Amino acid sequence: MSRGRDPLVLGQIVGDVLDPFTRSATMRIMYNNREILNGSRLRQSAVVDKPQVQIEGNDPRKLYTLVMVDPDAPSPNNPTDREYLHWLVTDIPETLDASYETGNIVSGNEIVSYESPRPQAGIHRIALVLFRQQVQQTVHAPGWRQNFSTRDFSAFHNLGLPAAASFFNCQRESGCGGRSRPMSRGRDPLVLGQIVGDVLDPFTRSATMRIMYNNREILTGSRLRQSAVVDKPQVQIEGNDPRKLYTLLRKPTPTDRDSPYRTCALPSASPAASASAWVASKLQHERLLRLP
Repeated sequence: MSRGRDPLVLGQIVGDVLDPFTRSATMRIMYNNREILNGSRLRQSAVVDKPQVQIEGNDPRKLYTLVMVDPDAPSPNNPTDREYLHWLVTDIPETLDASYETGNIVSGNEIVSYESPRPQAGIHRIALVLFRQQVQQTVHAPGWRQNFSTRDFSAFHNLGLPAAASFFNCQRESGCGGRSRPMSRGRDPLVLGQIVGDVLDPFTRSATMRIMYNNREILTGSRLRQSAVVDKPQVQIEGNDPRKLYTLLRKPTPTDRDSPYRTCALPSASPAASASAWVASKLQHERLLRLP
């Protein structure tokens, strides 16, 4: 499926919870014998009991970790508890589900017990994320469910990118209407253009940057011909404290053979045209990702 039509992108699970990934496993989720598809809408009463989660395959030696989180807690307008951890299960083999029991043998190791979603305001997205384990390892339960980070959990346990993911929308019994989300996320052109997700993690803007090509101010999503971007742009950072410095990154052009990126340190309130030069950076991509 193309990136633009991926329901995980359209639902902003990619961006708010996950980085972009390529699916490498098939996960089926069932609530009360009803298969849940991306974007399904369920009431609280339908998710009281833990779901059946089946990973298709025939090699029980392959193990997976399942994470279930709510990125909209306590409300989509003010998700201060993002991500709220509802369920965490490790060592799930292929062909079996995380809640399947046979006698005293439980398929999967439940690290954090299932807590059913109980949204009190708005419609909440509930994401189920599946990771392929390279080895069987000890995983400890976090001290609290609020402000869990699926990305940090994956990095700490060397799980890599997800193998599969799905989400559904959950609403309280008496709730009505659609999702209520702040403009900064739902209508942000960086989200709609998938810059957040493909290039960046979600962030809150803390500076104002103006970009000018040939004395024309460029807005997010502007369309320009190649002939209009031959010369470097003017980039101005609004402010009046020249002691504040910034780093500007741009994607490489075909002539940038010596460096994958180029950077320029810009003082506040100074356009890029007056900066000393674009400085070739020898930073590797991994280091660039860690820039503050």
